Amino acid sequence: MKSTRWIKVLAATLMIVIGIGLLLVPTLTDLRYMLSQKALEAEAAASGSRADAGGRPMPSGAVALLAVPDIELKAYVGEGTGQDVLANGPGHYEETPLPGENGNSAIAGHRTMHGHPFRRLDELDEGDRIVTYTTKRKATYRVMEVKNVDPDDVSVIEPTEDDRLTLTTCTPVGSARQRLVVVARLVR
Repeated sequence: MKSTRWIKVLAATLMIVIGIGLLLVPTLTDLRYMLSQKALEAEAAASGSRADAGGRPMPSGAVALLAVPDIELKAYVGEGTGQDVLANGPGHYEETPLPGENGNSAIAGHRTMHGHPFRRLDELDEGDRIVTYTTKRKATYRVMEVKNVDPDDVSVIEPTEDDRLTLTTCTPVGSARQRLVVVARLVR
């Protein structure tokens, strides 16, 4: 009898611990994102000098700074789209040009955990402004299209004749059923 009771108490305690852990995971991933972005921001500020043509100094581990005023997004972008990169912020698809360069520059980001920098991408409308900074230049884009595609549709990051920026994330929020894609054209 006593051993059955202890097993029930142990099982209940274990379930509570697991439940608390599950509740903490999103908070901890958001904290990691915030600390990573703050460290990158501090490193960039400490580097001091500005680059030519409107560029900015980039902290180590970042290839660009992404700013989308209409959704209050400002985040440093890492190189690559692996989970280790996306845990710290948006990631640049390595096979695409950097923002401000010729062609289709593509950046992925999370919508739910890891700071959810792309949470509000679906709020963007045609004509909204997106600004990127690299060490070489500042580039301003205007949103042309916001659409959903299947997760295996990689055509959205393929090379293009025009100069554009493509942002990708999962949709709907909390699901990877589709990809939300924002396509913006370079204006200067």
